[in-house]
Amino acid sequence: MRIFSRVVEAGSFIAAAQHLHATTASMSRAVSDLETHLRTRLLNRTTRRIALTEAGERYLHRCQEILRMLIKPKRKLATRMPGRQAN
Repeated sequence: MRIFSRVVEAGSFIAAAQHLHATTASMSRAVSDLETHLRTRLLNRTTRRIALTEAGERYLHRCQEILRMLIKPKRKLATRMPGRQAN
């Protein structure tokens, strides 16, 4: 989900790979594996660009919601001061 979201946000597999310090091939393979797992195409790919499919748009929104929920508790823990109890 993170890789798929990053590819869409970055606008390309190359930019996402650079951001995540990974290879373009691993980014492409991860998204292809995700599409296989979900049994639907999420991105339309050409040699010059990527575009979300309708299913890809729906999945991206859901991924973003889930990823935000995962990040929010980490931020709360990071901002809590040592020795204080949580409310």
